[in-house]
Amino acid sequence: MLLKCFMLVFFFAIQGEAKFGGSHSKENHGFPPSIFPFLKNTTAEQKKDFYTIIANTTATKGEKKTAADNWAQNIGGDVQTSYTEFQANLSKIQTETRANVSRIISELPNELTEVYKILDDQTVTEKQEIENLIKFYNSIADPEMKSALQFILAPRFPLGPRGPHGKKHRRQ
Repeated sequence: MLLKCFMLVFFFAIQGEAKFGGSHSKENHGFPPSIFPFLKNTTAEQKKDFYTIIANTTATKGEKKTAADNWAQNIGGDVQTSYTEFQANLSKIQTETRANVSRIISELPNELTEVYKILDDQTVTEKQEIENLIKFYNSIADPEMKSALQFILAPRFPLGPRGPHGKKHRRQ
């Protein structure tokens, strides 16, 4: 359960942070739009070389990083500058994400204590219990904490857009 919680917290912590941009040009040399902005001004062959590097399943992460660094260095110019900026931004996001995950995990026991109080209250009906959980959930200002609690409570109490009073999905 703790591992699931950590994975969810990590996912939601990076969800709002990972804004790398991408290529929105109509002419993308046959490649799908990329999350790698440094590929914007590269040739089809250079893109292919880069994707070959990152898709290599037998290389270690370190080997891939070294190969990608060399790839950018060999191209040079704006591509290398953009690649270096991308790597710096990625490192910054990873640092911020780890700090955010640590913060959420450290605060989670306090939030769960409140949830357990609601769940352990024997003086309420099941309907009142759900209403109390929703009220507590809606009182949380931190969106990452809300997401973590939503994940933890989802099997028992669907909260959020698909839960009680949320948007109903239309079937076509």
